[in-house]
Amino acid sequence: MALSLSLRKWCFLLALLCLLIALCNSDSLDVVGEAEQCFDDGRVYTCCQDEYRLSITGILNIPPHAADDFCEGPCLEETQLVLSCVEDELNTFQFQDGAAVADVRYALQRGCSNSDKRGDFNVGEPHEPDDYSDYYDHADMLTSPMYLLIFLTCCLLLLGY
Repeated sequence: MALSLSLRKWCFLLALLCLLIALCNSDSLDVVGEAEQCFDDGRVYTCCQDEYRLSITGILNIPPHAADDFCEGPCLEETQLVLSCVEDELNTFQFQDGAAVADVRYALQRGCSNSDKRGDFNVGEPHEPDDYSDYYDHADMLTSPMYLLIFLTCCLLLLGY
């Protein structure tokens, strides 16, 4: 009986070690490189003019008088696809100007709105208060379950399983 309990503990520790090794081997530079490829993917930007395309800098070079062309043409949809691609690869991606994907999405929403802010695609402008901001969780989706897994593992080890 003591041998099977000891064997079970060793198997559990080995499985935990394999899981942690797999997490440590993930190369963050590869993930960032894959996110950057979204800007160069010829399948995403097909119809949008080069000067209106979002780049790795995070700057939207859309003059106010071109808002109608950008928002009602293919550029808005293709830019949203690029942002989705970047977010799928790395949800904590930051552009060279320090903006996050959410900042660029907000600038697109503001610049294409039917308000006095139409044509203002300045990514650096602060967000206006959002009535629904309480409902959004901004936690990292990968690290939260990982911390929970580590906590539960420690609890099991302390309990003697």
